[in-house]
Amino acid sequence: YTAKGNLIAVISNGTAVLGLGDIGAAASKPVMEGKAVLFKKFADIDGLDLEVDTNDTDRFVDTVALL
Repeated sequence: YTAKGNLIAVISNGTAVLGLGDIGAAASKPVMEGKAVLFKKFADIDGLDLEVDTNDTDRFVDTVALL
């Protein structure tokens, strides 16, 4: 059994949070949690929020690719 078919990841490093700008990874957590809740509410898709604490684009992409 796996939840993979109905599970998404909402991933951010907090550098471009809509309406808030560059607030950092930890501060973006409530926003990412909110987005995951919206996916559940309106599309019945489970969401997991992940915050990656880096400003390096290549490192961010590598981290996400390893998931």
